[in-house]
Amino acid sequence: GGQASPLPYARAALDSITRDNPDVPVVLIGHSMGGRAGAHLVEQRPDNVRSFFALAPCWPDHDGLRMNAAAPTLRVLHGSVDPITSARDSRRQTEHLAEAGLDAEWFAVPSAGHFMFRQPSLWQELSCTWIVDSAVSLARA
Repeated sequence: GGQASPLPYARAALDSITRDNPDVPVVLIGHSMGGRAGAHLVEQRPDNVRSFFALAPCWPDHDGLRMNAAAPTLRVLHGSVDPITSARDSRRQTEHLAEAGLDAEWFAVPSAGHFMFRQPSLWQELSCTWIVDSAVSLARA
């Protein structure tokens, strides 16, 4: 809601990490409301977050579009039959960001809902692959 109560804690953690490790790029991963908080962090700290992986993100107020001015790598993974957060909304927002020039891609997990119980190996494999690929790419930069 308007309070965004988890956001100050996430921002404080990110600020602490980047203060203590100024030359280390940050990769975020967030599920559901963590995906919402992550979008806000990318918007508020665009120089700190280099990659963001959102799993079934909660972006009801076009939260994903907050990243429009930032330039992280964005990958979104969403269950195709998620009854809690909208796969359609996250897909539209991700596609809009890609059209605006961000390195953004959206992927569906067929017949999966919100809690990643269906096809857990696919959720895990894609997430881990993205994180490792991102870390390798950032290390080379």
